[in-house]
Amino acid sequence: MIVHMKKLKVISPFKILVLLFVLLAIVRITNKNYGSINASGRVRRVLDNGIYVGNTYVYTDISYLLGSLVSCSGDIIKINNNNNFYLFNYENYLNSMGIFYTLDGTCQIVNKHIPIHYKIKNYIIKKLNAYKSRDYLYAFIIGDTKYLDKDKINYLGIGHLFSISGMHIMFFIMLFEMIRKRIKIPYLILFLFMLFYMFITNYSPSIIRACACYFLFKYIKKDRVLLYILFTSIMLIINPYYIYHTGFLYSFIITFFLIRFYDMKSENKIINALKLSIYISFIAFPIQINQNFYINLLTPIYNLFFIPIVSLVLFPLSLLTFLVPIFDDILYFLVNIMDSMITLYSNLKTIIIFPHMNTYFAFLYYILLYYLSSKKKVYLILIIILIHYFSIYLDFSYHVIFLDVGQGDSTLIITPYHKHVILIDTGGLKNKNLYDRTLKNTLYSRGIKSIDYLIISHGDYDHMGETINLVNNFKVNNVILNSYEYNELEKELINELENKKIKYYHGLDKLNVENNILYFLNTKEYDNENDNSNVLYFKFNNYKFLFMGDAGIVKEKDIMVNYNIYDIDFIKVGHHGSNTSSSKEFIDKLKPKNCMISVGMNNRYGHPKEKVLDTLDDYCRIYRTDLNGSIEIKINKNSYNIRTYNP
Repeated sequence: MIVHMKKLKVISPFKILVLLFVLLAIVRITNKNYGSINASGRVRRVLDNGIYVGNTYVYTDISYLLGSLVSCSGDIIKINNNNNFYLFNYENYLNSMGIFYTLDGTCQIVNKHIPIHYKIKNYIIKKLNAYKSRDYLYAFIIGDTKYLDKDKINYLGIGHLFSISGMHIMFFIMLFEMIRKRIKIPYLILFLFMLFYMFITNYSPSIIRACACYFLFKYIKKDRVLLYILFTSIMLIINPYYIYHTGFLYSFIITFFLIRFYDMKSENKIINALKLSIYISFIAFPIQINQNFYINLLTPIYNLFFIPIVSLVLFPLSLLTFLVPIFDDILYFLVNIMDSMITLYSNLKTIIIFPHMNTYFAFLYYILLYYLSSKKKVYLILIIILIHYFSIYLDFSYHVIFLDVGQGDSTLIITPYHKHVILIDTGGLKNKNLYDRTLKNTLYSRGIKSIDYLIISHGDYDHMGETINLVNNFKVNNVILNSYEYNELEKELINELENKKIKYYHGLDKLNVENNILYFLNTKEYDNENDNSNVLYFKFNNYKFLFMGDAGIVKEKDIMVNYNIYDIDFIKVGHHGSNTSSSKEFIDKLKPKNCMISVGMNNRYGHPKEKVLDTLDDYCRIYRTDLNGSIEIKINKNSYNIRTYNP
């Protein structure tokens, strides 16, 4: 008897190699290792307040030319990060550019000789600064968008047009091919130009990807997807921190799907371009919402409109203007029109706010998108997008989040199924816009579209400094102020509330929120703003909360006389842990289990005080925003969980 057996499918060595490189890249990503500090070498980037040298960002007011060989010394300082859930992580951003340390010190020039390629780049930057259309030339020539209004550009979803990427590289390739038809020049010239252009644009991952793919795909026709994965893995092995680089994620993920699935054939070029724009929007969706927490419904239309303007007019004209300065006036006129259009369209309220998407759901999203793309049913990904949008309304937990707003207070409360949102205080730092930096994106990241109750503990700037900014830019339905006389900041807020017809209240005894009663522990009028703070007491699923504002020891005594409060599960410690609050007598009666202190790192007041910490330590676990970052309490029916965020 003869048995016929199917031939075993042999995996090619190339596929095994790809798999090995992918595994190695994963290992490199999961094993974060900065290595030792290196603050000597050539200045590779100059910013307004410092320079990049080796793997270190050195804060200095002294101006250095790119390519200067320097040796720096000083005190290593902690990277000033945004220690709030889901928000921009400055440390990861620096890591993606090869910067792992920050140094406050001085630098000495070791050698005045500057290599020729750095001299050329210094010349280019000096020349760009002389143009009226400098802002756009910086973006299109050297890939630096620091002079553009990135908030408005990102709002429209067209930020990729102002970052040097595949579109710009293809322009150079087309130009090279046009010249090559007339003059037989080797591709080595193009290759060397690409290497130099990578240097000019600070080795942007998207530029590296675009240049490498052109040469790889030009000479290798088979297994392009595997080749692309292999190349991506090699990049992550070289610099695993690229995984935190938004440009890297956009560029590599979008390109992967386009190489693998997109069919450019279509009878109608406009329809084809619109389909491509929508498909790219689907691919970029998880990255987009985790960066901005919203999508603009008109982004596909904006791309149809702006891509030809940028690729066929502004970018070529920018190159021409750089070579022939006489065109600067024309370019300046056109970019002003461009800016006006961006400003006009950015005023249209066409965004949909989406909550943060966790890594596991994002991974599932891309698996499903891959499957649906292979079946030509990409439109079904809308179901997954809708599931994510409505997921917050299936959350049956209470969430109490103490935001890290520096030396100040701000606490966000979300009731089950997102029925009510309460914000207690907004924080406030002089010369820092906490609304744009922290509050707005914190609210967006939770899928919050409006605040039901904004409760102001009292009129100090570190508690309500961002209130006017908040009510001017976000939907606030009700505002609750503390009792008694108002200071100038509170009066300014009241005028703004009356102009906007927002309801406001003061002197409340209690507030009923979804069958939860928030009690305002009013005792009497005091002769200072701190003791006149709103003090809140409430229960969530029988867990007791007490928010002390900046109330001091005098008010604590009055609370003990007028209210029978004890066995507190969570207390927001009064006055940032100052000696003027949290008396031993008061804490002995409350017997708190968890103590939250909202305080700025290395603040000039020395908060929290050791005496207060010793008193609290007898009873509770202490959480501090200066050490733990943002603190979130998640309360279910019979349990709670506390997590902190300090990367």
